[in-house]
Amino acid sequence: MMISEKHVYPRPNFIREDYVDLNGSWSFDFDDSGELSSAFLKENVLNLSQKIKVPFPYQSPESGINITDVHENVVYSRTFIIADDKVGKNVLLHFGAVDHKARIYVNGKLAGEHIGGYTHFQFDITDLIIVGENVLTVFVEDNDSPSQCRGKQIWRSEPSGCHYVAVTGIWQDVWLEFTDKAYITQLQFTSDFNKLCETVSLTFNRNICGTITAEFEINGNSFGKITQSVNSSGCKITIHFEDYSLRDKNTINWSPGRPNLFDVKFSLESEVGKDTVESYFGFRSFEAKGDKFYLNNSQYYLKMILDQGYWTEGIYRPKDNDEFRIDVEKTKELGFNGARKHQKIEDPRYYYWADRIGLIVWGELPSFYSFDENSIKDALTTMKEFVSEARNYPSIVAWVIFNETWGLRKLLGDSRQADFARSLYYLCKTLDPSRLVSTNDGWENLNPTDIITIHDYRTLTDDLISYYGDASFLKNGSGRTGHPYMLPGEEYKGQPIMMTEFGGKRSNASAGWGYDDAELDGKTFKDAVNDDIKRAESLKLFSGYCYTQLTDVYQETNGILNTDRQEQ
Repeated sequence: MMISEKHVYPRPNFIREDYVDLNGSWSFDFDDSGELSSAFLKENVLNLSQKIKVPFPYQSPESGINITDVHENVVYSRTFIIADDKVGKNVLLHFGAVDHKARIYVNGKLAGEHIGGYTHFQFDITDLIIVGENVLTVFVEDNDSPSQCRGKQIWRSEPSGCHYVAVTGIWQDVWLEFTDKAYITQLQFTSDFNKLCETVSLTFNRNICGTITAEFEINGNSFGKITQSVNSSGCKITIHFEDYSLRDKNTINWSPGRPNLFDVKFSLESEVGKDTVESYFGFRSFEAKGDKFYLNNSQYYLKMILDQGYWTEGIYRPKDNDEFRIDVEKTKELGFNGARKHQKIEDPRYYYWADRIGLIVWGELPSFYSFDENSIKDALTTMKEFVSEARNYPSIVAWVIFNETWGLRKLLGDSRQADFARSLYYLCKTLDPSRLVSTNDGWENLNPTDIITIHDYRTLTDDLISYYGDASFLKNGSGRTGHPYMLPGEEYKGQPIMMTEFGGKRSNASAGWGYDDAELDGKTFKDAVNDDIKRAESLKLFSGYCYTQLTDVYQETNGILNTDRQEQ
């Protein structure tokens, strides 16, 4: 029997039952002078004066600290217990995300470091722990450098425009897992839609001599079991499906209308122990053929909404994890079949609910704002880790690398910037050839890109609809910004075209700004939003749209919903 409440776990698509949640109250302090770090490194002494609720950044109300002053160095500490029955087990320490540079110590000894504010990392701390009480210490360095992948976090003194409060430190779950000496480290699912089969590649922490068993269920019913011998550090398992003439495809394929998911339990047995991991996959294909999108070999029109993933209490995360599910449900209730998670890599629970409920998602690299050696390194690492850890979510169908040439302001004059954009396109395709890539979303589209994307917050009048009626408009500059739609020298290759940002209508129910000067109330606001969407759908040349946006975010009050997820 598979675990039914996967959303309870920090990584719902990679579950071990033997785990310990390390969220909650931690000791905390600012270390602006570096004295705390120095004393710890010299004498293993650490006196922290505050308490913080993990995993909420100190800038958030839910953290219990709730100040937005800039502190570039912060320190966390807590204890955890290793019981006698864990002797002989491997102990894995996980962090969902820590912004930006983290140094992790266990009992005063360095467990490891990680740089990058949005991706998961883990350390094997088996050799550092003792039976009984252990001390976990985390030093974090974060600053306002525009060379970091920041997304919508400000790098100036105050939030303004479409950039908001900064996030520092631990903002996703922290937990321990216990394994035997041999264990599964990675899963990678690959659908071959035309051959009607799903292949999972498993990686182990060492060479294994033993067996691996995969048990498959769908909708709580057994779908098959495969056992095979293993004598290496990895293996592949393939499950084949009957032809659609023998089985109803709607009971197998994943789509927003029918989000079928296969639950899988992997059981590893070897001479040095056992391991069990639960996961799931969705059997689906998504591709571009000519200027159209195809989901499961059927033409598909994308009706998406821009979703920035901010909450009042926790900034980058909600107070209650169940709110991830609510956001997915509300997106579908509003009539959209997809969401562009804008300038943020989301908590795994959001992607889980998109998979389970049925919502297409575009995953986006948070932008940096200054092109230099540090930003190149940070973007390369973050994109690689993002794709590697998120490629198993069937809901994600595309990667967005850059947005509106943020961080690439000399894209036309500096060939290195264009080359870097292209290199990240190829990185995504190398790691995950199954998904589409938008290389520079909004304007100055450059090849290679799988999607041509347009941002235009002007009201879609009849004249503007006529203007977008022929692909020759791509030779022009944007009427709103003056940026060319295609980077000069680049040619349109017949890809699907999408309006990936438009609308931005503002309700007068809350103060702030929107992309439209008009302040609209009640029915007028709803009618204006619906009219914008209907007009976008009338753009016959386009294969989809993404409306701005799902919710108000701080001073940017152009959401269909307010910050509390209520209708305006």
